[in-house]
Amino acid sequence: MAIQVQHISSIILYAGSFALVVLFAALAQVFARPAKPALLSPSFTQAERPHRVFWMLAFLVPFLLSAFRWKVGTDYPTYISLYEAINSISTPEQLWQQILEVEPLYVLMNVLVKLVFNNPLPIFFFSSLLLLSFLFRAVEDYHGKISVTLAVFVFLTLMFSTTLNIMRQMIAVSITFYAARHLFQKKYDTAALWMFLALMFHYSAIVLLPFWLFRGPQRYARNARIAMFAALALMFVLGSVFGSIFSGIRALYTDEGGEGGTLKIGLMLLRLPIIVPILLFRKQLIAHDERNKFWIMLAVFEVLFSYLGYILDVLNRLSLYFAVSWIVLLPALVRSMPTRGAQYRMGAYVIAVCVGLWIFNTAINNYGDVLPYQTIFGARIPGM
Repeated sequence: MAIQVQHISSIILYAGSFALVVLFAALAQVFARPAKPALLSPSFTQAERPHRVFWMLAFLVPFLLSAFRWKVGTDYPTYISLYEAINSISTPEQLWQQILEVEPLYVLMNVLVKLVFNNPLPIFFFSSLLLLSFLFRAVEDYHGKISVTLAVFVFLTLMFSTTLNIMRQMIAVSITFYAARHLFQKKYDTAALWMFLALMFHYSAIVLLPFWLFRGPQRYARNARIAMFAALALMFVLGSVFGSIFSGIRALYTDEGGEGGTLKIGLMLLRLPIIVPILLFRKQLIAHDERNKFWIMLAVFEVLFSYLGYILDVLNRLSLYFAVSWIVLLPALVRSMPTRGAQYRMGAYVIAVCVGLWIFNTAINNYGDVLPYQTIFGARIPGM
């Protein structure tokens, strides 16, 4: 197991780009602008936000990487094929069948791109624009409670590679991440509208609805969460015992020598550095920002959904709706520490974990086929 030296230039490009994003985000944080006071939770009123220009520059770097890539990501050709399939529809029956499989707003985006550009490449531009806009907007809401610089760093190292693959779902993930602000503000009608918008990009966003509905401290809500956890745990146990009834057993983190493979400890080793400190310091996290109670719940369920991905791959993808909790909780771990020295130590720990996981997932194993990185400007593109 070693860093893929044949892709060293791409690895350096990613690392350099991430460093530039962190620099711009840090400047946006240091030179924060005054803003109209906004009550973002019952106990937190935000009076300043990241500097607009520097924050926009921080946004532009990953946006450009994502929007103008060429054949980067396992799913890249899938989106080209989907564009062609959508724009070959000729009957209402075919349209209806396509909408059952691909969400209406994504279908509409492909049709408009065909009408205006007659080329599939702008799909990646607009998908990246939507995804990253909602995500950066969501992170802004935590300025004053966490280091938004560290939040962006967590996203880049732990989730950016994923956005280069399952774009449709990640658009929905970023929308629901942003929509959580309306839950905390108790604007439930607005939150419902954003949930509907997310569903129109990926139907899987519905998985978050029970966690939105049963996030409160009431007894019925706690019982509902326990029931959901127990049901998912039971699903995992039964799936592990009777794995042969499933059409596909995930090979990732499993032994591949037959049906019902034995779960390795690989996934746990990748999750423990994240979930353990979150659980150990959960009281400090909640005392620091009551919104963290919701994110801690999602972080716990993320682990369970990831393990269920051992049984069915689709469940592993559903875990992404819960993984965004890392973007809030890992930086919050630093700010919630009681002394400056403890904050420095926790900050060093979080950075080391993120860098280590990025090296393992991307530089060594190239999950998602994000290496090598290529741009459309240097590629030979058929028809162009």
